[in-house]
Amino acid sequence: MTGWMVRLAAAAFMLAGMGRAQATWREATSAHFVIYADDRDADAIRTFANRMERFDAAMRVIRKVPPEEVGQGRVTIFVVQDVSALQRLYGAGAQAANVAGFYSPRWTGATAFVPARLRSDMPAQLSLKPTTVLLHEYTHHFFFRNFSGAFPAWFSEAYAEFHSTFDVEPDGSVRVGQPAMHRLFDLVNSDVPVSALLSMGGYPTNERARAALYAKGWLLLHYLTFNKQRDGQLEKYVRLVTQGRELLPAARETFGDLPKLDRELSAYLHGKLPYFVIPAAKLTVAPITVRDLRAGEAAMMDVHMRSTRGVNARTAPRVLADARRVAQPFAADPTVQAWLAEAATDAGAYDEAEAAEARALAADPRHLYALFYRAETAGQRAYKAKATDAATWDGVRRLIVAANRADPDQPGPLVLYYRSYLAQKTAPTKVAVDGLRRAFLLEPEVVELRLLLARADLVTGNVAEARDLLSAILFDPHGKGPGTGAAAVIAAIDEGRRDGLADVMDKAFGTGDATAEN
Repeated sequence: MTGWMVRLAAAAFMLAGMGRAQATWREATSAHFVIYADDRDADAIRTFANRMERFDAAMRVIRKVPPEEVGQGRVTIFVVQDVSALQRLYGAGAQAANVAGFYSPRWTGATAFVPARLRSDMPAQLSLKPTTVLLHEYTHHFFFRNFSGAFPAWFSEAYAEFHSTFDVEPDGSVRVGQPAMHRLFDLVNSDVPVSALLSMGGYPTNERARAALYAKGWLLLHYLTFNKQRDGQLEKYVRLVTQGRELLPAARETFGDLPKLDRELSAYLHGKLPYFVIPAAKLTVAPITVRDLRAGEAAMMDVHMRSTRGVNARTAPRVLADARRVAQPFAADPTVQAWLAEAATDAGAYDEAEAAEARALAADPRHLYALFYRAETAGQRAYKAKATDAATWDGVRRLIVAANRADPDQPGPLVLYYRSYLAQKTAPTKVAVDGLRRAFLLEPEVVELRLLLARADLVTGNVAEARDLLSAILFDPHGKGPGTGAAAVIAAIDEGRRDGLADVMDKAFGTGDATAEN
């Protein structure tokens, strides 16, 4: 997607053991995931989906999080043939050689790309258990969806590491919080004191400190979780930090003598570490549906993955050329034609996109993807033409409303509706802001939505709400993120400013309308 729509890319992870070359594309749909895999064995994709659902259910039991409405905020996981195929999807650049998977929290729905097999020459730092980093990243996704506050980077990463060693027993019970053996080398060799760890708000650039953030952070969180003498301290520390207390003073007030805590951690590491065991009977796992993709869908899957990954001015025409060729025999398949419409819209071929959308909707008048791209194509046309007249954008919004009515719980049309006002260069209506707020509740892990909503709140005078939204990204665990900009806006709010805060935000984030474009 290009233009007034934005795609976000994020951190790397890995998965191994699924899939065989030249097999059959299947789709597994469960409460929290849609998984696509090229595999002869239908049971393999069902087993994978079941494992991921048990992981989600286990976190809900441990963290006392109620079940979500089935289908809300599903993560789509694409299991590609191998690491080489995955790196081609990732794109050019030095970083691609070390990528064994990637995850994108997006307002059209979070996606993950993982390989079915790993190469034997993958870098040593990626040689951990195949599912560990996938589970780590999904924990971040789960955390953002269910908790709010300003959490320092060490805590965010330790929380994800704690859950990433999850495993399933043959009887369906699960183990959570097992020792993070992939961090053992860094734990044994780390000389970073706990006082330095607890001072890490953001993601350190120093390699030694970065290793400690994951390894010693995991050890500290594990110790505080299971040590009865320090029961309640972790909750107190998080409460103080989210209330705005500086990191090190909050740590000293909570944990007391930090060198003593260091000695306790050292002794704890050399003991027998506990973990949670959750019986299968306590885990609620909704039914999993597996289907073979239709011939056209399977033929288009490579194109669809490339579009979903995201294109640019150089790659969009190539993806469209392949989409056009593959889709030609499947004119009556609504999904194939909707995927063709996406590729055509990305490439700016709006006439072709509208023709594909028409074919899709002729086959299925309520096809959500086709309705969404019909609205997106119209919005792109208006945006590229720099239209600002009411008639043009009213027409675009009618198409967006039609997509919303097809499924009111899909965030995409709600965001399109709000962004249509930004593209028109006019103030969003209350209905548009309310829709954006609903989209954020559906996809709270997406930073772009958080920023858009924070700015909307600043414009309408909801300063406290904006501050809360921005505080959650103060400690950006992966660096390079919006934490610095959020800090600048929060500082202005805390100084007592109430006028011109939207301008402060625009300046802090380097945009004219706080991420209307990226």
